[in-house]
Amino acid sequence: MLPAPLRAGKACQRGLFLLALLSSQAWGLPVAPTEPPAVAAQLTVPPVSFETPGFARGRADFTSEPELEAFVQGLRARTGRLEVKTIGVSQQGLPIRMLSFGVRADDRPTVLLVAMQRGDAPAAGEAALVVAQRLAGGPWAGLLDAMNVLVVPRANPDGALLRTRATASGVDLDADHLQLRTPEARALADVLARHRPDVVIDLGEFDPGGDWIGRHGGWIRADASLQPGAVGNLPESLEHLARQSLVQPMRRALDREALTTQSLVAPPAQQGWQSSAASVEADTLRNVAALRLAAALQLESRGVGLERGHFVRRVHTHVTAVEAALRSVAKQGEAVRQTTDDARRAVSSSACMGEIVIGSAPLAEPQRRDRPCGYLISSGHRALVERLKALGIAVRRVEAPAQVRVDRYRASADAIALEPARANVQPGDFFVSMSQPLANLAAAALEPDTPASLMAGWLAAADSAQPAAVLRITEPVTLQAIDW
Repeated sequence: MLPAPLRAGKACQRGLFLLALLSSQAWGLPVAPTEPPAVAAQLTVPPVSFETPGFARGRADFTSEPELEAFVQGLRARTGRLEVKTIGVSQQGLPIRMLSFGVRADDRPTVLLVAMQRGDAPAAGEAALVVAQRLAGGPWAGLLDAMNVLVVPRANPDGALLRTRATASGVDLDADHLQLRTPEARALADVLARHRPDVVIDLGEFDPGGDWIGRHGGWIRADASLQPGAVGNLPESLEHLARQSLVQPMRRALDREALTTQSLVAPPAQQGWQSSAASVEADTLRNVAALRLAAALQLESRGVGLERGHFVRRVHTHVTAVEAALRSVAKQGEAVRQTTDDARRAVSSSACMGEIVIGSAPLAEPQRRDRPCGYLISSGHRALVERLKALGIAVRRVEAPAQVRVDRYRASADAIALEPARANVQPGDFFVSMSQPLANLAAAALEPDTPASLMAGWLAAADSAQPAAVLRITEPVTLQAIDW
């Protein structure tokens, strides 16, 4: 039976989605390689039990959409410290819920947990419900005296319904946090902009077989993968905070439960510095959250393609690690908040100084250029400005003409060059100052040779008669402008 929230919307897309659902029910989901018995035998069932819908007696599938709604409403009835919000609607009309525990305007740190960006990560979603249950009057309720906790248990409800990786449009939500092509990504961007969490943990699952079999000749045995944010322009203090206050306590807690971990951090290269072998682009949740100046981490359990295999162990992996992180943040609450506040002040005061990373790749020396004082966007490119606003980046609208020194971007066959010039600023143009906490996110969005940049599609040719979409301001300026 289809869940009630599947309602009228974009009729064509909905029809395709329902056809896919019926096809999956009739023919079954794609079959993953079978886990070798010798590997499965090593993964014993931990002596724990859970009381979420997916663990009901005799259960052979996962928590449904109606069951999730009923469970969440039941939690709200248990405590006055929980508010359930709908932060957005999926492409197929399903609500995207956020469980807000104890959020208020004070000096306590805020932790954001996001589960199931990819629909083939059911253990992550089930674990998020266990976490919410234990915060809602359960054994972890006391942690809310030291922090605020936001839980998004199902960020991609359409994918969760079919247990498919991507959203209904085929876009991978986890790679859409800069371009914001999907309503699901825009909903999460709004949460990040409104609440400015100090800690962001992305809960998912990885495929222990699949590509690993072809590349390495065997299955991954590790229970968990822990990967902190790794992106250009990440303040060192936040990188240290993520490793010391999240990764290390998580590893210790998992070790105590005989749960093994892996990381995608490579050993030092010949140049003497260490780099991540995971994505370093500013498009994943953990990396964009890091540019938003949060301690960010991706936590994945081994599970994609296993269906109900080792389900208790997978959920236990998430719950164990999340509890360790929450208790660490509670213990260090003032220091956590101070670190993120200091990072925001430091980034805001760094306009026109030093360098920014404009391109990076795993195990490669990053490309850099001088940090601008700001960016000028011509009045005809309002769609670009709207996307920046959706990211939470401060944009101002110019009210009086001025002249400023700038760099123009010039595209060649294999690189982007900068050409010094003077630009006439006109009323109606837009100004993005680098004197703001989200300056590094603005650079990722507006430097055309940054991976996933918003700017690439607006880059003007050298001989174009039209005003360039974006110019880099290279001198301190005071423009007559208003917030937009």
